[in-house]
Amino acid sequence: MTGSIGLGLIGCGIISEAHLKASAQAKGLRLAAASNRSEARLQAVAERYGIARRYRNWQELLQDHGVDAVLICLPEGLHEEVSVEALRQ
Repeated sequence: MTGSIGLGLIGCGIISEAHLKASAQAKGLRLAAASNRSEARLQAVAERYGIARRYRNWQELLQDHGVDAVLICLPEGLHEEVSVEALRQ
């Protein structure tokens, strides 16, 4: 594999911490962008994991050309819409 896969994090809640820790240690991955409705939570998580590009909604994150794959860390009832839209990108 050449280069790295840019991950976009959708949802910066408690469950995202485990995914971020694992992703930060994985070879060939880089944390490219994050989105969250809460500005304070978004900034805290992005600062902790060195994520430069930050969005207040997931639709904008999906338009980021540096994002190759997404981690969907939202409540279960929100996964379907986000997953389907991510696959369309």
